[in-house]
Parts: sequence; structure tokens; C-alpha cells
Amino acid sequence: MHRARLFLLCLLGLWLTSPTEAGYTAPAFNGARKVLFLGDSLTVGPFGRELQSYLVEQVSERRLFVYASCGASPEHWLDDEPTYVSRCGFRVKTPSTFLL
Repeated sequence: MHRARLFLLCLLGLWLTSPTEAGYTAPAFNGARKVLFLGDSLTVGPFGRELQSYLVEQVSERRLFVYASCGASPEHWLDDEPTYVSRCGFRVKTPSTFLL
């Protein structure tokens, strides 16, 4: 019973505390030259599309680079390694290209 009350008090405190009071400030992309967004399988689907749209709104189309791949690992991205073929999807978006 005591733990449940403590948990509810903590939740209430978090709910009543505004984000700025908790020390959170939203990232400012306005000074960024370029933004690189590397993603896994979550970024290939609808969540990734929404996140990419948000980043385009924040930093502009010409400063955003997106590389999302499902089922790959970093060694697949190296030039010395064999070409990796994803069976579950990928997305590449640069200022000059967009591949699905």
C-alpha cells in the first residue's frame, strides 16, 4: 500500500511539473549545418517517416541526411565489406536523392 501511494505521488509530481521546470529544453536545430539521422528497423516504417517529416520541418530538406535500414549492422555500411541486401526494407534520403 505504501509503495502504491509513493508511486502515485511521483506520477502526480511529474504530471504537475512543466518540462522547463524539469530541466528539459527542446533541441535547437536552427544553427546546425547538417543533420545525420541513422536508423534501424523502427525508422524504416511509419514511425521513421513521421520522424523524418519532423526533422525536415526543423532543419530543411537540403540539410537532412537519412539512412535507415532494417536488418543491417554497421559493418554492412563499410566499403570493404560485401554489399548488404536488406530483406525487410531501407530508406535513404539526402539533399539530392531519395530511395525507398
